[in-house]
Amino acid sequence: MPVEVSIFSSGAYSIKKVARQLYRVLREHVKCKLYHGFFNPNVPRGYAIIVGNPHFWEKRIYDALKTNHNIRGFIFYMTVEGNVRESHLRHIQWLHDGVIVTPSHYVKRKLEQCGFRVEKVIPHGVEVYGDVKRRNTGTLGYIAGYLQRKYPRYGVEAVRMAGVRPYLITTGNNPYLKYFSVVSTKEYHDAHVPDWKVLKLYRDSAFYLNLSDAEGFGITPLEACAMGTPVIAPRYPPLTEFLLPFTLWVPVTGRVWYENWGGWLDIEHHEYRPADMARVIRRALGMSDREYEELSAKCIEHALRYDIRRVYTQFLDLVT
Repeated sequence: MPVEVSIFSSGAYSIKKVARQLYRVLREHVKCKLYHGFFNPNVPRGYAIIVGNPHFWEKRIYDALKTNHNIRGFIFYMTVEGNVRESHLRHIQWLHDGVIVTPSHYVKRKLEQCGFRVEKVIPHGVEVYGDVKRRNTGTLGYIAGYLQRKYPRYGVEAVRMAGVRPYLITTGNNPYLKYFSVVSTKEYHDAHVPDWKVLKLYRDSAFYLNLSDAEGFGITPLEACAMGTPVIAPRYPPLTEFLLPFTLWVPVTGRVWYENWGGWLDIEHHEYRPADMARVIRRALGMSDREYEELSAKCIEHALRYDIRRVYTQFLDLVT
């Protein structure tokens, strides 16, 4: 019987992007279909891969498919940005009905703490690569829909202290727009911004400024690396798992605080000092062209390890 795979996702831009890239890789090896949003639950066949969070949207996908006798098994490619709340655990027991894969060991630990067995860690991949950049233009870029973890008060204060205005793709409800040079406010997290505009921001920025103090998939910093754009980021997991050692790291204070998000997740925030972030920003902008070119080349070389055809083919071990 030929292997068939059906891939499902909903929600954030990053989750949909992972699903699209996973589909493009697997269809080169097995019969594969991709489903975003609503679908006829009687149509999918083979192994069902659900990409996302252990959340009610993903449960609705699972519930729609569990009576489909053409589904041979479930694979849940799940991420979280902190601790699943104890009160929510009874709502995600459906994860026991399939194989769980996580994009990082950080997420693996978080789900195992909830009593789930994680079969495999497969990091998210990148697909598009740029050329080595020769000159430090002193520009910064950032991409994030408006969530509290994407604009912690100490990150915004660091931007103000450093006296910079990073290029930004974000959402229209962002209250911090005055600190940035806004490229787009067309709901990045809902995929209304085309991929070419995202790639252009990476390409046009000398550095990718990752202000966020918590991550799930953490896609944008690695995508920026693949475009030859060095990353400035706070030093916390899971970023420390897949960003290169010579990332322009900002030290964290060691203080961790939690945000009740949606009643089901305690997002794990890693605090850093505004002065430390501002200092790293200034050091980056003062980097010589020669040092910058070397760092840009290292970024691309590092990102090649995460090419989607290298990482996502690992899913074939679970379906063949």
